[in-house]
Amino acid sequence: MDDLIWPLSNLHVAASFLASNIRGASVCPEFTPATKSAGSSDANLDDWFEQAANCSGIDIQNNTTNYPAVSKMLMHCGPCILMMPGNGFIVLLKTKRQNAVILNNRQQSSLLPLTKLKDILIKDHVLPLRQSLSKQLLPLGLPTKQHKKVLESLLIEKLANTPVIQAWLFRPAAYDNIFEQFKQAKFLKGLILSIGAALLFQIMLILSWYVIGLSVFETNDHDSVFSLWALLLFSAIPFYYLSLKIKNRLSLDFGAELRKQLLQGILKLKPNDVRRHSSGHFMGQVMDIDLLEAQSFSMSFIAITALTQVFLAGVILAVAGVSWSHSILLIALLILIGMLSSKYYREIKRWLAFDLQLNCKLSEQLVGHRTRFIQEMPEQRHLVEDEDLSNYTKLCEQLDKWGAVLTTFAGRRVWLFLSLLLLMPELTSDNVDVASLSVCIGAILLAAISLEQFANSVKYLLEATCAWVNLRPIYEGAADTRENSIQPQASFTHADLKGAEYPTIRARELHFSFNKRKILDGCDFGINAKDKVLLEGNSGAGKSTLGYVIAGAYMPQQGELSLNGTSFKAVYNELWRKKIVMAPQFHDNYLFSQTLAFNLLMGRCWPPSEADLIDAQTVCEELDLGKLINKMPAGLHQMVGEGGWSLSHGEQSRVFIARALLQRADLIILDESFSSLDPKTFNIALPCVLKRSNALLLIAHP
Repeated sequence: MDDLIWPLSNLHVAASFLASNIRGASVCPEFTPATKSAGSSDANLDDWFEQAANCSGIDIQNNTTNYPAVSKMLMHCGPCILMMPGNGFIVLLKTKRQNAVILNNRQQSSLLPLTKLKDILIKDHVLPLRQSLSKQLLPLGLPTKQHKKVLESLLIEKLANTPVIQAWLFRPAAYDNIFEQFKQAKFLKGLILSIGAALLFQIMLILSWYVIGLSVFETNDHDSVFSLWALLLFSAIPFYYLSLKIKNRLSLDFGAELRKQLLQGILKLKPNDVRRHSSGHFMGQVMDIDLLEAQSFSMSFIAITALTQVFLAGVILAVAGVSWSHSILLIALLILIGMLSSKYYREIKRWLAFDLQLNCKLSEQLVGHRTRFIQEMPEQRHLVEDEDLSNYTKLCEQLDKWGAVLTTFAGRRVWLFLSLLLLMPELTSDNVDVASLSVCIGAILLAAISLEQFANSVKYLLEATCAWVNLRPIYEGAADTRENSIQPQASFTHADLKGAEYPTIRARELHFSFNKRKILDGCDFGINAKDKVLLEGNSGAGKSTLGYVIAGAYMPQQGELSLNGTSFKAVYNELWRKKIVMAPQFHDNYLFSQTLAFNLLMGRCWPPSEADLIDAQTVCEELDLGKLINKMPAGLHQMVGEGGWSLSHGEQSRVFIARALLQRADLIILDESFSSLDPKTFNIALPCVLKRSNALLLIAHP
């Protein structure tokens, strides 16, 4: 058992092994030993794993599990690193039936029953309580089986909200190339299986048509032929079911991977990228995400399957020996579909662009409806809307017209008419091969259904393509994250030790421009630990921009910026922004429609521990929010934000200040956070900020 436990000093070897397996790399990434930075602190361990994730380009998720969910978690958590009670770690590669595949110290796989692994991990939390409850149940004289069942129910109830296992799950990075994500999920294998099953289903149907031809024209043994026909049809059902099942599973996987990529891009949007667009623009992009997810994969699958079936029908029509004219006609119809699709694509681009414009106008009018009510004449309010709706209707008519043309002239009606017309000489001939003729009729019907499916799927795929054009900038944000993510592992963990030698923040020759306008031009400054700095300036002087650059929201275009002696370029943005926290101005900050506790602790940890909630309560009381919390029926767990408990401007500002303070950063930047407070509240809040901040940069107007 000892060889299955990894000490903290060798944790970097285990993490490197798991990372190389996920990335598929033959060379393991080099990690800094955890003992140099992590120590015994769980928070420092989280920082170390975060740095390791950035160094290797994977995603490492911290996961705490309560007692009722332990068994399910162990079944699905691999590959991961599990923390042992006391000291040491267990590296779980995967689960195999009821056994866990464990990586031992010799980097070899060992099997361990899941029940035994569970007992080892939870014994410190569960064993004392189990013994106590078991003694209390003994006087009842329950049978052994019932005794165990009741004991387990009591343990689940008692430990329902108690974390008993801490693990770090190793997963492919959310910003990884989407094709790499599909490769990890064995997406291509499933797609080939699904298309293969669909083709076998169609081959069974073609063979059934061949059997029908034999039955009608060339044999008198109808019973045996009917049995063969029924056998073929029943044999086709499993292939159809298999194809449909795999397609549905792949569709869900595709949607999940797509949303992960887009969410990563959204999280990487720069503040100016968000300001440049209205809320209606982002609302339109959300609807485009739904359109892309709903149609891109399912319609792609239908298009590929239909095109494969058209090819199969063309081969059958050519090989059957009747005529090559049907194959030529199929090619001509496919070319026609391509030409009509090009026109439909141009129309749908115009329609979607106007639709996005309408979304922007609608959101602005909803936000500013009170201003319109006061400023606009009542008889003029509808004029712009009427004109927009009229133009929208015209675009919809054009789009529907070309959509109908695409599905009609390239659909089954035209194909059936022309193909049967070409088949007339064979139908009237005396020397026709009846079996071949029946197969040709079956292939014609197959091509008719497939052409219609292909034309319809192409129409929806063009809509998804236009949606992708609107979403592409967000996806490229995720791609930029991937390209810039893998860096040498650096650490801020010894900030307090470096404090004597390095300032908390040191800037040399910082330059930053926006739209060719210089905002920062050769800034030099330093902020030491425990410094409290007041930055004053007129509106538009660049105070907030400097704060954003220091906080890592903007990348300086020139110059050097370092924290505790570590350069900004040597670490990734998320780690930098853990050590430097900024509370932006009121219009750039947000109160989420969640509990007050979530809004306070979202930057620290979630779900929170009891100590986190106590700390949040204390900070709120020091900021004079205690009376507000006492008024709330649920206290810190009261819903706030849109549709929740309404907070005043000053109360929201103090929540934003508390959110920054609770993150316990090396430097806190407050951008005009006190501007909405009255003098009395300001005199209460300022001492709390000065006491709880290590280094402070306060931005304000003169």
